[in-house]
This record gives sequence, structure tokens and C-alpha cells, in this order.
Amino acid sequence: MAGSYLDTPLHTTGAMGAAITRTMAAEIAGATGASALGGTEVFPAMQGGTGVGVTANQLSSFIGGGAAIQPQTGSSVKISAFPTATPSGMASGDTVTGLHSSANVNWTQAQILSAPSATSGNNNGSALSVTMSGAGYGHGHAGAVKLYAGNGGPAASGSPYGGSFQIHGGNGGSNRGNGGNAYLYGGAAAGSVSGNGGNAGAKAGNGSGTSGQGGQAALYGGKGYGSGNRGGNVLLHGGQASAGNGGSIYLDAGLGAGASYKSGSITLNVGNAAYSAGAGNLILGNIPTSNPHVVGAVWSNSGVLTLSAG
Repeated sequence: MAGSYLDTPLHTTGAMGAAITRTMAAEIAGATGASALGGTEVFPAMQGGTGVGVTANQLSSFIGGGAAIQPQTGSSVKISAFPTATPSGMASGDTVTGLHSSANVNWTQAQILSAPSATSGNNNGSALSVTMSGAGYGHGHAGAVKLYAGNGGPAASGSPYGGSFQIHGGNGGSNRGNGGNAYLYGGAAAGSVSGNGGNAGAKAGNGSGTSGQGGQAALYGGKGYGSGNRGGNVLLHGGQASAGNGGSIYLDAGLGAGASYKSGSITLNVGNAAYSAGAGNLILGNIPTSNPHVVGAVWSNSGVLTLSAG
């Protein structure tokens, strides 16, 4: 810190009236460690180009009140407060100090994982891309990402539900515009060596106790608004192969447990004619027109839907 006030000569008078000249840096280097501060200790500082003394109480009030200090000219390190507690979580009114356009700012909980919105013209909002786990190296796996909704309370009465976990595509504009898509992808295999793509799953929570039912896992197309606008489709696609069999689609009902309980059913409902010009169709496209000789396989026997006996 050459050229700072720490290098300014300090003039004092020693024993027998001899003049002594030392720098403040030398005084600090020769000082012994202090015990716990009482609040009245004085620290040297510069204020408006003038050397002043600042008490420990003044520093505590300045820092604890949220004001920022910059340790050294040109430093990017800024401190708004020293931590005094370890909270159990971040509440909606809490803030985190950071730098934005070289200014010291406080970020709210809602701003931690959000990108800036467009505020003028026909500009797009900023994208937000977050990598939440580390990449593997060599034969190492990448880190997992687990996002959990909170558990319900431990009470035996009432309705202590677990928290919901929702993934939403954004709404369309207030006057026009399509709603945004919501995707859930498993990772693709990479490189020239064989590798399986990652799975993508959606699983509802398990029930508990003697009367707890398992949660539902649902896929909904969005509702259409306005005359002539259809609701959104729900698509289930098996993966396409580049040199091999395409992926299958399985719909499995749950198995029952116990002598008096049945396994779950699979129900396919077309649209209700009572609310429209006509009922929707149940279409089986591209089914075989000859017996595939696979037990339970469906085929069209001259227009008659037939189950193969194998």
C-alpha cells in the first residue's frame, strides 16, 4: 500500500525530548494482538482527506446497519454486514449482498434464480441457464441434482400435506402469444463409444400409514381459449432409432396387494359428446392387417379388431 496514509510519518517525542519519526505501518506491525473489543477502541481512518479516529462502536453500527465498506481503493470486495447467525433457510424477505454493474446491491430471494425481464420495445427476456451439479472426470459420474418439495408436518390429525413441486411453461402475452413449453429431458449419450441415454421420469409420492394413498402423476395439455382454439395435445413418443428398433411405450397399471384388492385399471376416454359437436375418436393407426402371432397383440382382421392368440 505504498503512498497510502499508512506510510505518513508520525512525529512524537521520546525520552529526554528526543524526536522520533515512525510510520503508522510500522506502529501496526509492532503492535500486539488485542483482546475482545469493548467498543471504545479507536482506529485511524481518512474522512474527506483528513485523518480521524473511528471507534469500534462506530464501525459496528456502520457495518451492522447494512452500509458497505471497501477495504482498498480499486478492490472489488465489499462487505455489507458480518454474519451473526446461521438461519435454517432463506425467507422471502431476506436478501443477499452482491455486485451488479460494479455497484453494491442486495438480491432478494425471488431474484436469486431469475433473469432480467425486457422493459422496453419488442425485446426478449433474458435466458437463465443454471448448471447445478459438477461434471465428472475420467470414469467419474457427474453429480446428481435433487430438487425436493418440503415434507408435511408430523401431526397425526389434520392434513399435513407435502409441498407441491411444479414445472410450468410461461403464459403467453396478455393480448396474444402461445404459452411456453415445459420439457423434462434425460441426458443424451456422448462420444463414439457406446452409451445409454439418461432416463427421464415423473413419479408421484408414496402414501404412508394405514390410510395414505399414493399421489397422482398427471400429464395435462393446456386449455385453449377463444373461439376455434383447441386445447393442447399430450404426446407420448417412444424414441426413434438411427439403426435399430424404435423405443416402445408402456402403460402399466399398478399391482394390487392383498386377497381382496384388485390391480389398477387402464382407462382411455375420448371427449364427451355432451359438451361438443360430437365425441372424439379412438384411433389405432398403422396396426397390422395380418395376424402378428404375438399373444395379446391387436390387428385388423378385414376391419374387425382382433386380438392375436400367438
